[in-house]
This record gives sequence, structure tokens and C-alpha cells, in this order.
Amino acid sequence: MKIQMTRAVRLMCMMAVTAVVLGVSGCGKPSVSVEPASLSEVPLTIEQTVTPEAAHSAPVIPMVTGKIQSGIPDVGTKVKAGQVLFQVDSSKYQAQAAGLRAQIAASARRTVTVQSAGGGAPIDNSMEASLLKQGIITRAEYNRIKGRNASTASSQTVTTTGGVAPAGLTASLQSLEKAIADCSIRAPIDGVVSAVYAANDKMAVSGKPALIIRQDSPVAANLELPARLDKVMDKAKEVYAARDILKAIGLRREGPDLIACPTCGRTKIDLIPLAQAVEERLKTVTKPITVAVMGCPVNGPGEAAAADVGIAGGNGKGLLFRHGKVVKQVPQEAMVEELMALIETL
Repeated sequence: MKIQMTRAVRLMCMMAVTAVVLGVSGCGKPSVSVEPASLSEVPLTIEQTVTPEAAHSAPVIPMVTGKIQSGIPDVGTKVKAGQVLFQVDSSKYQAQAAGLRAQIAASARRTVTVQSAGGGAPIDNSMEASLLKQGIITRAEYNRIKGRNASTASSQTVTTTGGVAPAGLTASLQSLEKAIADCSIRAPIDGVVSAVYAANDKMAVSGKPALIIRQDSPVAANLELPARLDKVMDKAKEVYAARDILKAIGLRREGPDLIACPTCGRTKIDLIPLAQAVEERLKTVTKPITVAVMGCPVNGPGEAAAADVGIAGGNGKGLLFRHGKVVKQVPQEAMVEELMALIETL
């Protein structure tokens, strides 16, 4: 008798525990509660220490190599475009240019030797001889100009000017004159000296930056978003995805549905960017409507007759329609704005 009562007690205890477990685990019909969601703007403040950098800067690169004769501007010095920043020694270029000028001047002189014929009077084709033959000057004037007596001289050397210098000498001189001008190092832009590279050795090297000049306006800085903000953005995407899921299974009827045609050979507009622009603008709309974005003004309104409103793009223009009926024709660049204005009236 005692054994049977003990078994009965055990069975009752097991039944009680089972009932408690089933009650706790929610056995039966589950209950689901839906909380209304709304969009709101929340101010976000991010504080970071950043180092602003100039959006525009320019290196000062000498075109000649040589010792720097004048002082170099310090970091922080304000300069103007075209201002001479420092001077490179140009003495070697000056000396070479002087030598070339002397060669050019010498080559420009013409030397003419006048020979006498058979020991008689010399043959002279100079300008003075021509004047003498024409009677413009006398023999005495001719002899005085020539510095000799016609009766004693058998030959003479006449030097005239006005010759042409060789092209190679002239080109070399022009190159040296440019090098002399390049010894005056000038600022390429207005700004502030932000770095100096040639201050220690006082040497300018052709093709190597000597200074950096930056402009104080505008400036740029890199701002990194914190990891927690990335998580917030991910959560926001999850909210949109969850809302779409609830709408798809019929548990939520709030906010617009967007439909778009798959495009075909009659499509005369870049439909995907247009649909994306409309989708972005519809995120703040809570009206339970259907919006269509179609790529053909011929069949678009009819194919999307079930939509509450829509747009159909064409060549530079589009049609705005409601339930398949055209409301008006609008320019292509104004289609999205006109669509949103029509949605506001619904």
C-alpha cells in the first residue's frame, strides 16, 4: 500500500512539473504585439581632433643648380605669386653669356681685302668708291676716308659691320639668358611657406623642391566615423528591411510600394538611377500607396495602371500619371520633384 501511494505522488509531481514547464515555454497559441514605428530626426554630434591640411599647395622647384646667395623665407612667411623668394648664384652663367656675346659680336664683323690689279690702282668696290664714281665726294675726301693715298697703296683691308651671327651661338646665348632669369626663384602661387628643404646646405638643385607653399583657404581634414555609428547605420538598414518584410507578408500596410519596369528596347531613359532617386525620396513617405517608375511613355502608364501614381520617362521629357491616366508632361530633370509634389496631394 505504501509503495502504491509513493508512485502516485511521484506521478502527480511529474505532471505538475510538466504543466509548469509548458506554461513557462508558452505552450498554446502565441501572442504577437506590433508597435507602431515612426521616423524622426535625431541630432548627431561627433567630436574629433583633426589636423586641417591645405586643399591647394605648390612646390617651389628651381630649374638651375647652384649656391643660394640670398636668405630663404622661413616657414609661416606669407608670399605673393611672382615674388622672388631667393637668388641662386648666376656668376657662371653670366660669364658664359659674356663670352658668347663677344663671339657673336666678332662674327658679325665682315673683313674685305681689296687687291690692286697689276700694281696699278686698287680695285675697290666699297661704298666710298661708288660715291667717288658718282661725283658725290672728291678724291681728297675719298683718300681721307680710306686713310691712304691712292697712288701708293696696292691693297687694303676694309672691315664692315652688319653680318649675321651663327644660329648656334644665338641659341646658346638665349639658353644662358633663360638660366640667368631662372636664378631668381619666384613663388608660383599666393600663400604661406609651409616647408623648407634647402635651408641647411644653402644649395638649389634643379628639379628638386626647395620650398612648399600652401594656401590657407580652403582647407581639408579627414574625419573618421566611430565604429558605434557604423553599428547604428547597420541597425537603420535592418529597420528598413524588417519593414519591407512585414509589408511583403501582409502584416503591415504603411508606407509606399515602389515598382519599376524591367526595361526593354523602347526604354529612352537611364531607368535605374531614376528609380533609385525615387526610392530615396520615398523613405520619408508614410502613405500606403503604390508608385511606379516606367521607362517608356508609350506603354508605361497603361502597364502601371494599378499604381496610384507614377512617371514614365522619354527623350528629355516624361509623363506624370495617376491610375494609368496621364496628368501632365514634365521635363526630364523635373520628373522626381513633380512626382513628389503629386504624392503630397494624395
